[in-house]
Amino acid sequence: MKIAVLDFATIGLDLDLSPLDVIGERVVYENSAPEEVAERIGDAEIVFGIWSLPITLFISLNIIEMQELV
Repeated sequence: MKIAVLDFATIGLDLDLSPLDVIGERVVYENSAPEEVAERIGDAEIVFGIWSLPITLFISLNIIEMQELV
């Protein structure tokens, strides 16, 4: 499963995204111009951008919790 993270620089470059590796291949873009978005998310099953930050944090926390259970 491919995970595309758009505009990572706006979220915070110090944010640890490694928990996402549990569910798929992570591709991170620091910045994405509107004309680049379609190409970058084309084959991704999961997409995160600045507009999805609350969802990103929710999913990341749940993945960390799942790892602790294993």
